[in-house]
Amino acid sequence: MKPDAYERTLRARAFDISRYLLPLSTNTSLGEIVNARTLETQVAHLLSQPHQEVRDLGAQLKRAAISPAYNANEKSLRSLVAEIRAVSPEVAERAERELLREVRVAPTLVKYADPVPMRSRRAANCARLPRN
Repeated sequence: MKPDAYERTLRARAFDISRYLLPLSTNTSLGEIVNARTLETQVAHLLSQPHQEVRDLGAQLKRAAISPAYNANEKSLRSLVAEIRAVSPEVAERAERELLREVRVAPTLVKYADPVPMRSRRAANCARLPRN
């Protein structure tokens, strides 16, 4: 491995490991690229957990997946549509429909993600097992 690549890899590894030293209440960001079926399974798994905090995360993830995508340019596009409206209301209507329409990024499969009762029962049954 080249020295530069080794240094980058070492820094990335140190950064990843140091995350575990942060308090749990520290805000961090997480991104995930996943297909809808896997996301639906993950959400259902989170919603089936015995801990309320984990179920809340599942509900937030589900809500984020079925909500319209965030439009980082919305403010400037609204301003542009207002300028267009001053010149041509008809063109402004079309521009508003095209530029400011809601975009749904996740397929509808995710909205059907619900808790799986079997997972909850399995967790309860495992908790009753004797520990060695």
